[in-house]
Amino acid sequence: MNIQLLRNETEITLTNTSAQEFPACTMWINRQFSRPIEPLGIGQSITLPLASFRNEYAEPFRAGGFFATEKPDEVVQAQLETESGLVGLIVVGSR
Repeated sequence: MNIQLLRNETEITLTNTSAQEFPACTMWINRQFSRPIEPLGIGQSITLPLASFRNEYAEPFRAGGFFATEKPDEVVQAQLETESGLVGLIVVGSR
């Protein structure tokens, strides 16, 4: 799907450049970390903190940042889980 994801150190920005709106759904990063997101309209952008994504053990995504004590996780894959299935996103600027 033509939704672009751009990482800015400790947060990501999604931009819907497709001709389709997306209802509130669950977003997955690297098939491990997820969180609910608000509806994403045509041409709309939303910014989300990476630390708000959690895995099945409630551990946060290691986003990094100036005071990080561990190496940050990379964003390799991103998907939206909708009622009709998973939709892949375009990850831009991955390390």
